[in-house]
Amino acid sequence: MKKPAAKLTRWLLLAAGLVTLMLAGCQATTRRTTFTKDDGEEQTTMIFYTKGNADLVDKQVTKLDIDLVKTMGTKNASTLNDGWRIM
Repeated sequence: MKKPAAKLTRWLLLAAGLVTLMLAGCQATTRRTTFTKDDGEEQTTMIFYTKGNADLVDKQVTKLDIDLVKTMGTKNASTLNDGWRIM
């Protein structure tokens, strides 16, 4: 028969190992943080990807959606084509 102290020590080591694996897994996950600004004429979205709780950004994605009809104030097709050409 095994001693109770040996069982307790083995159980504590197993619990510490599981906690370590869980914490390592949490740090390896990729977090996504999104910021969006919409002022009616354009919508800007910035997405930052980081590993765990780190401040170091692994990847950044920026999207800009512009409504040329609202921005230029016209529905004239030639004016909109000029706007696209300028952009």
